[in-house]
Formats: sequence, C-alpha cells, structure tokens
Amino acid sequence: MSQVPDDVAALIADVRHDTNNAVMAIIGHVELLPLRGGLPEDIAKKLRVVDAEARKIRDHIERTSFIRRPRA
Repeated sequence: MSQVPDDVAALIADVRHDTNNAVMAIIGHVELLPLRGGLPEDIAKKLRVVDAEARKIRDHIERTSFIRRPRA
C-alpha cells in the first residue's frame, strides 16, 4: 500500500489507536493475574493463550504503523 487516501488513513489510525489501547489493557491484566498466586493450572494455561493471541494482535497493529494520520 503505497498511497492511502486521507480518510482511510485517518480511520486506520483511529482503529489502530483504540485497538492498541484495548490490547495493552488485556496484556497488562493477563500479566498481573498470575502474580496473585494460587491460580489453577487450567486457568493459567488459558491466560497464556489469551496473552499469546493478544500479542499477535499487537504485532498486527504495529505492522500498520507506517500509515499516518493526515496532517490538518
């Protein structure tokens, strides 16, 4: 994608920003939960899956970082 129309670039930037905020909240909570201790192994395993998938989403978001919001 060499040239992105301004309205599409603005939409991508907004979606990227909001999605990244949500994903970082998920990753943060998933990292903190095991620190409480006493998690059953099945729950810990599910948290590792959530963490891995959230990090994949974060990586996908990062790959769109070359698209910049148009300057006003």
